[in-house]
Amino acid sequence: MASSRIDIPTILLILGLIGVVLGLVYPSSTTGVPMTGVPTKLGLVIGFPVPTALFIYAAFWALTIRKGLGGWIYRNQALGISLVSLAYLVELVGNFLTITILANNQFLFDVGFLLRFDFIAIMTFYWIDSSMRTVHDIDPLSRDTLYWSKLRYVLWVLNMFGVGTAFVLAAVDYQYFVHPPAGILGAVLASLIPTVIFATYLPGIIVLPIGALRSKDKYLRNQLVWFALSSFCLIVLAGLADLIPKIGPTPAFLLSGFCLYRSARSLVPLNKLSLDDKLKKDSN
Repeated sequence: MASSRIDIPTILLILGLIGVVLGLVYPSSTTGVPMTGVPTKLGLVIGFPVPTALFIYAAFWALTIRKGLGGWIYRNQALGISLVSLAYLVELVGNFLTITILANNQFLFDVGFLLRFDFIAIMTFYWIDSSMRTVHDIDPLSRDTLYWSKLRYVLWVLNMFGVGTAFVLAAVDYQYFVHPPAGILGAVLASLIPTVIFATYLPGIIVLPIGALRSKDKYLRNQLVWFALSSFCLIVLAGLADLIPKIGPTPAFLLSGFCLYRSARSLVPLNKLSLDDKLKKDSN
């Protein structure tokens, strides 16, 4: 497995961003594809295949690297990256099916995205929680970063409550997702639905870098920083897409997928040594 192949995600990222820019410079009179923010044809070409390829590549490298790692800490980190990448892959495939084959199913169109996003958030938070406990275990001073040992329980409750609310609303009346009722009930529901987003991605952005700084292992430190950047790209750029709908969340998916790939790559020095060479060196 040659190290030259690691440039493929960079090429995919550049192509994807060029496609987004072209979609902004040359707007189409046709209806834009939902969740891409670019014209229909370009949206299907760029908004689905390129981010999907990035997440597949991230999952592939994480699982491949995991086979060559001996320490349980690195192996768990690589497994976590692969699971999160596959969760994003499920999200993108679901979005693609929703806006193509299942476009006429109003229930799936309205509810499917939120439920899939909740799935990603829970998977991501599980990995964040596991990473922070790992940082605590390998810290010589056993520092409890931002009281994570206690904070994690509060965040788990918020995540489960947010996911449970989404499923209850989907079962009772899925129109609440699109047209929440007026008054206090609508305000409460509107605040509960995005709970899982803030309970997952904000801790990832804030706590992971601090834990990374306290880690004396440079590979683990770099891996945590890149994963925190993937969360930052997703929540910040996706939020920007809500403010500027023409941009859409495609850049968020592109950059998040690239950061997940770099997070996996950070576990071993692939820029200097191929994985095969490293395995031979470790066996001697």
